Amino acid sequence: MAGGRPVRIRASAGVLIRYKSQFGTDYNEDKELADKLKNEDKAAAAAGRLLWAMARTADENVMPFDDWICSIGSVELQAALIISQDMFAESVGSIREHKKGRERFTAERFLACASACGFTLSELDELPMHMVLDTIDEFMKISGKDISTDGCIVADQAAYDSF
Repeated sequence: MAGGRPVRIRASAGVLIRYKSQFGTDYNEDKELADKLKNEDKAAAAAGRLLWAMARTADENVMPFDDWICSIGSVELQAALIISQDMFAESVGSIREHKKGRERFTAERFLACASACGFTLSELDELPMHMVLDTIDEFMKISGKDISTDGCIVADQAAYDSF
């Protein structure tokens, strides 16, 4: 419950974009840093931000992060954090590990690849991450696009305009 209302969350490909847009960092980077430092506070902060991004994806009328996170009781927050991380991990599926020499998987890289494949933001809000990533892989195979060293094709102006 947030602000006395049940919290709806959605684990979709759009969550990473919303997270980056709101907080200025990638969820993957925040989580990796918290894991590397074995810092529970940083891990909890990243999980809370992820939960908010998932709630905002499900409902555009969700309060701003600071107000929203303060409106959730600590018991509800603990349970919601666990559920949201499990849901997101299930949505992501098995993201392929980047091979040596490849660049980090970021929200910008993901958005550029999805855009080049013709996905719209509303489609990214609906589809699970693993489905979008698998589609990007198949699109590159079928279209005969050369996969660059970072695993993506370069989005042109038309791809960006489609958003």
